[in-house]
Amino acid sequence: QGPLGWAVGGWESCRLTADPSGKVTAQLGMSGQGQAHETIFAQIISDALGVNFEDVRVMEGDTQQAPYGWGAWASRATVTTGGACIKASRKLRDKVLLIAAHLLKEAPEDLDIKGSRISSKRDARKAVSFQEVADVAIRFSARLPQGMEPGLDVISFYEPESPTTCSYATHLAVVAVDAETGFVNLLKYFIVDDSGVIVNPMTAHGQVHGALAHGIGGAMFEELFYDGEGQLLSSTFVDYLLPTASVMPEVIVDSVETPSLTLGGFKGLGEGGAIPTAGAIANAIDDALSTYGVKLLELPITPERVYSLIKTRER
Repeated sequence: QGPLGWAVGGWESCRLTADPSGKVTAQLGMSGQGQAHETIFAQIISDALGVNFEDVRVMEGDTQQAPYGWGAWASRATVTTGGACIKASRKLRDKVLLIAAHLLKEAPEDLDIKGSRISSKRDARKAVSFQEVADVAIRFSARLPQGMEPGLDVISFYEPESPTTCSYATHLAVVAVDAETGFVNLLKYFIVDDSGVIVNPMTAHGQVHGALAHGIGGAMFEELFYDGEGQLLSSTFVDYLLPTASVMPEVIVDSVETPSLTLGGFKGLGEGGAIPTAGAIANAIDDALSTYGVKLLELPITPERVYSLIKTRER
């Protein structure tokens, strides 16, 4: 694909179906791992199609119903699937407007869809509900425009023109270091990210908080130990340490929204919360111990390693 030379596609898919009650179901090829996809993709479809948020149901990963998809990795979910949702919504919206125009004796371009209601731009009283249009499309097809097939069921695929969409994040850690023990206390943590158009600030910030916890784990706790025979020694959570709520600092998150060139203006978000963490924490500790000339070059940053560096410099 593109200049990266990938053999596989970088696209994602969305199938949108409306039933006679006016409810819309989105079948996505992608499957999430707790990123609140059901919420954000429903919001994207609601905005693009013009229906109420509560009338949209999102289903992921049902291989019997959904078109094929590649998955949520590399911070690509909102960019690719979000774009597919917009394309499918626009395709479905076009057909809904054609049917509504036929019912209202209006031109499609003179109609708008808001709040699951299709109305004339010139006279808002001239309107029909999304539910009625869906009912006509599926159950009363004799009322459809001549030659139009019944049903409201569309599939769209979206692949960004660029093979990569870069997001940006800046991290700043405030720490206190006990030079007698090497213990590091995370006091505050600041993150400013630029992940393009934010669909839902609450879920976006929640994902950043979760990514930060992963980053702290890799920076300060998680380590694999092997004996001389290559046998893994840290194979349980007794030996393989993870961050808990008690070590999480006060976290302040803010966002800058610079739209990308992709459909919807989205960028990735997940990895920006985790990748800079180790560098930010290490730099903060280096600054706190500047009088010792300490320079951290190894992860995880355990009390033992910090204490050892301090003692080495004292000699």
